[in-house]
Amino acid sequence: AADEALQEERARHKALVDALPDLVWLKDPEGRYLSCNPVFERFFGAPEREIVGRTDYDFVPVEQADFFRERDKAAIGAGHALVNEEWVTFASDQRQVLLETIKTPMFDAAGHLVGVLGIGRDVTASRRVQQALAQRVKEVACLYDIFRETERHELSLPPMLRRVAGLVPGGMRLPEAALACISFAGDQYGSAEAKQSPWLHSVSFETDFGNGELCVAYREGGLPAGETPFTAEERAFVEAIAERVAGAVVRHTESAALRDREEVFSAIVGQARDG
Repeated sequence: AADEALQEERARHKALVDALPDLVWLKDPEGRYLSCNPVFERFFGAPEREIVGRTDYDFVPVEQADFFRERDKAAIGAGHALVNEEWVTFASDQRQVLLETIKTPMFDAAGHLVGVLGIGRDVTASRRVQQALAQRVKEVACLYDIFRETERHELSLPPMLRRVAGLVPGGMRLPEAALACISFAGDQYGSAEAKQSPWLHSVSFETDFGNGELCVAYREGGLPAGETPFTAEERAFVEAIAERVAGAVVRHTESAALRDREEVFSAIVGQARDG
């Protein structure tokens, strides 16, 4: 009866672990696998019976296996759970995910080390949401700075366009690799190198005082492998800036014309003999 109860308890525990959506595994102190759940089987692309007794070096590249082993040893040395994040590729479908991994040293009743329990949770979606939110905040801050520059009436048009071109890269996904250039009425403001890049996105704008173009680019070699040059959100961001620049050009040009008329009128009045 005791053996049956023990078997039933073990079966319940295994069913519970197998039902978890997270990767779960247990290694001995030397790094050999003692057990794992079905999600982990998909990670290695092998059934549990072929994983048990083997090590990471049998399933993943040496560099990654070294990293896994170092984290195991760190958890054993610390004597408590350690958390880290790591990008992994599932052998079953080549899917890349970001795992938040918790590794905990396991001890028996006598205090002897049994092995290291690992739990890996897929946090790819939440990380992408966080990154997207951070990018939107960065874009809003950049748009606010550009708004302030375009409202500075004491600036003439060329320095205003030059300042705006300098602010645009700060709102891009990879600001350190971004370039921006504004063309208007035959003149260019910002980085002329932008138009030479193979990764270029340009938005034209029209005004009653002339046509212009806002060009945003990434330096050649400035994008990580596999990165999309311009996301839909980045394109919308650039288009919003181009629209703002077009409006600023109109306001600055009209203001300059008004100032010229006032100066001419003042000169005429100042030279008049009659009161």
